[in-house]
Amino acid sequence: MGARILATVVGTALLFGIVGCGGGGGGSPVLPGADIDLEPAMAVLLAADPDVGCQTCQDALDAWEGNGPPQDRDALEAELEMWVQLVAANPEDSACQLGLALTILAAAIHNAGDFLGYDIFEELNLPGVTAMAFSEELSPSSFVTDALMVATLKSIPQLRGGAAPVRPAADAPPGVPQLQVCRVAVKEYLLGPLANCAERLASVADNADPATRLLALEVNSNPCSLYGADFHALAATTQLIRCAALMVSSVDPNYGWYAWDLTMAERDVNDDGILTVLEYAPHAPFANIDGPEWSQAGGCLRDGVDRLWQAIEQRQVADSDEAVNQVLADEDPGELQTYLEDVAELLGGQVDVTVEYGMWPANAGTETQVPLNLRELWDNPSYSFRDLLPPLVEDPPDSGDFKPDMDSLPDDTFSGVFPDPDAIRSIVEGGYDRISVCYGSFCIGADPWLP
Repeated sequence: MGARILATVVGTALLFGIVGCGGGGGGSPVLPGADIDLEPAMAVLLAADPDVGCQTCQDALDAWEGNGPPQDRDALEAELEMWVQLVAANPEDSACQLGLALTILAAAIHNAGDFLGYDIFEELNLPGVTAMAFSEELSPSSFVTDALMVATLKSIPQLRGGAAPVRPAADAPPGVPQLQVCRVAVKEYLLGPLANCAERLASVADNADPATRLLALEVNSNPCSLYGADFHALAATTQLIRCAALMVSSVDPNYGWYAWDLTMAERDVNDDGILTVLEYAPHAPFANIDGPEWSQAGGCLRDGVDRLWQAIEQRQVADSDEAVNQVLADEDPGELQTYLEDVAELLGGQVDVTVEYGMWPANAGTETQVPLNLRELWDNPSYSFRDLLPPLVEDPPDSGDFKPDMDSLPDDTFSGVFPDPDAIRSIVEGGYDRISVCYGSFCIGADPWLP
């Protein structure tokens, strides 16, 4: 279901291909030159009463789709100035606002790539975004899984949305410095422009007459109409990419001198059969959290889900050329909206989820209802995710097998995510290798259980 939800944004999110950072698996060449100053562009007025795009701006957007963004800094800066002037002259022109948003994003990617020495986004061209969408890169389940994995120190956040992963492999500590540099690039060069692009696209989506066709473009030589619904989808895509960027930025990835090659038994310094967090986890500042940024990521995720729902709700069914309609041609819009409603409820506060658990290769699992409040995971972060972890106890003694000591959890609600910790105690202590969590049509974890 997650992949099909993403299909709703393909037709409009494909327009991000206009900023195409090109290239194949190795990333595209970095544009040479100093940083492009984006502050004047981001200060240009948003749309308050969006109107149909003028022909000049629509022609310029068509040219971008056909030729891609400028391939040198001076040309990209000139393109940015052109769109700034167009929007300053007519801030209500929806095509001008879209062109400016895309150029800001292209310039931000240039600045980040120039800082890193490589392109932080591998593929944001049309084929790349298509593949990304159907690989569930921006699905709600991916973000929920990422957040839970990060909160339990099982992984570090990664960029999503056509971006190269920015987390080291578990056995590759040399990758950590690169991760730290990438985090700086995200924080310094991407967060502000992504926020501005999301706000700029949302200003059109929120204020446009849903029945008015705002743009008529050619995408891959095919007619493509854009209405308010399509701007909702574009804003949703930006918000979801922004969610990933904020999660990357908010968690400190500095592993310090952590010894990767030690076993759990070897980490038991005093050989007492108990591993404290200080013994088995990397020390501070690893997993320290910028609380406001982490919480903001949750807001972006919720807003992205809501805008996807609105994109389906406001689509103009009579216009088969509309981008959202093209994508939904083989889908059930009602089913997709139901899925998004389930996700919105799950992210909005406490709900009862179905947890199914067992051991492979059994073909049946035990099912139970557990209260869950995922919103608290984003809204109520601790200073460090290390603060949430329990000590580990060797069980059985002298086995080298360590399990969580649930009786010694610093916070047995896990920052309020599990309002009734007793409901999950047996699942956590059982060490099950097949666990799925479902709410309506939303599921994460193990594949559906066999009958």
